Amino acid sequence: MHLITIRLGIAGSDPEQLTQDCIAYVKAVDAAVAEAQLPEGMLRAYVMEHDYGALFRNQGGGLAYWPELHCAVAVEELWT
Repeated sequence: MHLITIRLGIAGSDPEQLTQDCIAYVKAVDAAVAEAQLPEGMLRAYVMEHDYGALFRNQGGGLAYWPELHCAVAVEELWT
């Protein structure tokens, strides 16, 4: 089992719109992982957890979220 973290960067100026965009992007990436065609040797890939994190504000007033999706990937173990 391998653990992978996917981190997104979402920026904007309206906190409410940014929150809605953050949720939409995380859901879209989750769905893409769930629907992905897995290459040979990869048995399963799935999202274990969404971590939306805190809303960050820079000195210029810009806002950003850095949400993460924590994933697990099961692969065939080849013994030689």
